[in-house]
Amino acid sequence: MKTAITATTGALLLLGVHSAYADSITCGTHIVSDDQTQPQTKGEIRQKCGKPKSERGNNLYYEHAGGTYRLHFNDNGELESISRE
Repeated sequence: MKTAITATTGALLLLGVHSAYADSITCGTHIVSDDQTQPQTKGEIRQKCGKPKSERGNNLYYEHAGGTYRLHFNDNGELESISRE
């Protein structure tokens, strides 16, 4: 019984870690995620990730891991979402 509880707890913890970084990219040693308690700004992300592939309106586009990712910012310049294009 104790083994089953330990296995279930471990599986739930792994799911939690996965979902915490579900919408994220890495830039060098930095993780940029839209699931942060303190929103990251365009300026902070540019410092971490460098120049984007392109920029349109409230969106920055970065090439990452073989794909293009759109980072969408609100009108205050804070990261709202990350999606794969």
